[in-house]
Amino acid sequence: MTRLGILLAALTIVGLAGIGQHTSAYAAELELTPGWDVCEAGGGRVHYNVSARGLHVVFSLRGARPKTTYRFSIGVFEPKVSDFGKLTKYGGWQEFKRGNCGSEPTKTAAHQTFIFATVETNSKGDVKPLGEQLRLKKGTYVLQFAVSGAPGADRAFFKSGKSYADTVTVKVP
Repeated sequence: MTRLGILLAALTIVGLAGIGQHTSAYAAELELTPGWDVCEAGGGRVHYNVSARGLHVVFSLRGARPKTTYRFSIGVFEPKVSDFGKLTKYGGWQEFKRGNCGSEPTKTAAHQTFIFATVETNSKGDVKPLGEQLRLKKGTYVLQFAVSGAPGADRAFFKSGKSYADTVTVKVP
């Protein structure tokens, strides 16, 4: 097999972040940057794998507020989705108009939030990688990952993508 053939085979198996039409298992990693409500130091990563078994997600956080409770969540921008694996639904199907990092709202979109985990940062503001396998029905899911404050402080501190509703599309085969 030629080098090009090997490269194409590897891309088919692994996939690429930002390409929404996958037909087999693939993985991607996204950076968590300051959110649309709060613009602070810190950040993190979301690594996800998609396969016929569903979606495996791993969140990590670094340099956020020390000894602070945060919620890792997944926003689903697809109205047909009423459940998302075993994650708890937060609120209802809601439409939001938000800006970026506290700026004037510029984008309107509707999504349903599912809570992935509630965590507390250590004295450095870090959370070690935390993963979960979510069994999902076969289908296409339009997602954005976020980190918000504890219940009652629901402002987004960190998010994937450049702005609100800057989503990724995952296809569970």
